[in-house]
Amino acid sequence: MTSFTIYKKKSSCIFCEHAIEILEKNSIKTNIIIPDKELVTKLKETTGQNTYPFVFKNGDITSGEFVGGYSQLEELLDDDDNF
Repeated sequence: MTSFTIYKKKSSCIFCEHAIEILEKNSIKTNIIIPDKELVTKLKETTGQNTYPFVFKNGDITSGEFVGGYSQLEELLDDDDNF
């Protein structure tokens, strides 16, 4: 079964909230993490992405497949072949 890990901002982030909502709407298991500064630095270095959310499929930064942000997650979910 597919699951996702979302690294989101502690403060308000509309794209983070949309990512969580779209996964909940599709009844997909979601792990939500609010990273500390050290982990944010690691996320940015590892992914090359500078914006929230950081979305990983079937794991986290150490074991999952990096999806991207909200737009990439939405595209992935729209592609029926992935599920």
